[in-house]
Amino acid sequence: MDDKHGCPGGMPLSARKKYLFVVLTLFGTLGVSLGLAELVSWATLTRFRWSKYSSSPIYAPADDAESNSVRLTALGSSTAAGSPHGGFSLLTFMDYALRQQYNLRTTYTVCANGGWTLENAMDKLWSGAFPKPTVLVVYSGHNEICSRYTPNMKSPPFPILARLWTGRLLLHYWYQKRADFKNQNYQGDFFCHDPVPSYEQELNLDQYRKRLKALAEHCRREHITLVLVAPGSNLLFPPLRSVYRGPAERRDEAIRLFKQAYYQIHFRDPDSPEALMLLNRLAAFCSFAHLHYELGKIHYRQQRWDEAIKHLELARDLDDLSARCQGPFRRVVKDTAEQFGAVYIDMQEVVINRLGRPVPDGHVFIDDVHLYPEAYHELCLEILRKLQSHGKLAINEAPQPISRDAWPALGFSTENVSRYSWHRNLGWWGPGDRDGFLRLDELEFGLARFRGFMADPRGLAVELLEIILADLSQQIQDEKDRMLKWIGKDSGPRERLAP
Repeated sequence: MDDKHGCPGGMPLSARKKYLFVVLTLFGTLGVSLGLAELVSWATLTRFRWSKYSSSPIYAPADDAESNSVRLTALGSSTAAGSPHGGFSLLTFMDYALRQQYNLRTTYTVCANGGWTLENAMDKLWSGAFPKPTVLVVYSGHNEICSRYTPNMKSPPFPILARLWTGRLLLHYWYQKRADFKNQNYQGDFFCHDPVPSYEQELNLDQYRKRLKALAEHCRREHITLVLVAPGSNLLFPPLRSVYRGPAERRDEAIRLFKQAYYQIHFRDPDSPEALMLLNRLAAFCSFAHLHYELGKIHYRQQRWDEAIKHLELARDLDDLSARCQGPFRRVVKDTAEQFGAVYIDMQEVVINRLGRPVPDGHVFIDDVHLYPEAYHELCLEILRKLQSHGKLAINEAPQPISRDAWPALGFSTENVSRYSWHRNLGWWGPGDRDGFLRLDELEFGLARFRGFMADPRGLAVELLEIILADLSQQIQDEKDRMLKWIGKDSGPRERLAP
């Protein structure tokens, strides 16, 4: 029945108008608030973080010697710092060549440290602790993922919120707060159920791209010659964890087929045709890091280099918590160099074309990313070749290899290299600090390294080497027993490994 004002439902017309006004005001306020929050979140994620790079750093004043010399600066992480070779850096060979071959006065500084990301290195450069460089060499891209996240983090709830800038910002801070850097060993199943969320991966890549662009813009403003190196890595180094990408209903089938292939490779014949057939069956309907890693190893052993690189690069890039510089970051380096006319060098091409390794492997890399002296030497020559061909320095002739006789004075005596490699590889002895679900490849990598030290100890403690070899052999046997249990096979009598 209508009220006396003719309004159905018994509510006076004036009251209905007030109610409607309150509702519209509430929704309008919420809309404006959300719009402002979106604007602030967008600015935070895409603008504010880069504002400090819009102005040039206040460089430390150069003394007379520095002002009249070629000033070199290396920017990056442990590889740029020369780790694990003490007293050496990415620029050591380059500095020596410029002085000895071209009679140029040089000074150099290293803005790099172990575990650093590009953000850490740029913040240090902008701190004003360094003189303005003539040439800035950037070797950065490792650690961009593993320095921010740890293996056992749980994914945030309501990932749909990441479609909003505000939601993405809140989820980003919530997720990063859950990192536990004291616990770096992966404790999940073979297929990781909590990978790094896709919006976090996109955010990290976008941040890297913007920082590198800001650095290139700074070098253009200040007339600094910029050299961008796309970092290389040991493609034979195993991934940390696998994330299943394929039809959900075939996930159990994927685990079953992979277990069969893994058993053939590690307990029967590494080049088993049956294993290759099983892995190819898997690759027809799904993808994950360890699948491509095992395929890459088979092609590597059978010297099918192009196929090996294809699968091993996929394994590196599908490992969602890798310390190595992954494909998308390497492409950003190349794109930025092309956009700004910077000198560009691909370390992987240096390894293949200059060092003659068909696949970047343990002959070039001490572990996953750190270089042997020969790789530093070839990278230095390649940088000088590019600088000479681009007319960036007053050098008219192509650089010549640095005599091996000069290497010891630069920190590269055979004993020093052996000692530093020894300390770097001690991480393979005992529980690692970033163990994955599958450890056999890591342990066998370490065993091969220490057997090499035993064959040529160079003053190292032979007694300790014997202890380490015996212990690693035991760890490998224990890991094989664990894998047999996982696969569902009885271990049977143990076959002891010779230390």
